[in-house]
Amino acid sequence: MTAQEKSVLILEDDVFLVKAYKSRFDKENIRSVIVKNGKLGLAEAKQNKPDVILLDLVMPDGNGFEFLEELKTLPGFENIAVIVLTNLGGEIDRKHALKLGASEYMVKADSSMDEVIEMVKKYL
Repeated sequence: MTAQEKSVLILEDDVFLVKAYKSRFDKENIRSVIVKNGKLGLAEAKQNKPDVILLDLVMPDGNGFEFLEELKTLPGFENIAVIVLTNLGGEIDRKHALKLGASEYMVKADSSMDEVIEMVKKYL
């Protein structure tokens, strides 16, 4: 599969970040689908199984921990890479997300756009 056939599901409610990620993934020929909360994210993941999920933990209508926990119980979703990208920088949050099945944990304030893109590419 080429990168163009690969997809990333982005769960993020920050409008500025959504536009920035969409633009960058388009430039990289990676299809991106953006949803603003966990409920929509689960529905989208079930309908169009993504290759990678970029997950914010603080969202309306269910937090990222709940999304991650439910996603990883779905048959066929156990091995999908979930990269948590959040402003929650605490060690307890990081450990909890990794325990629930996140592949990576990145703090927005400490991660450049290039680093996020490269992390996604690592799992495509």
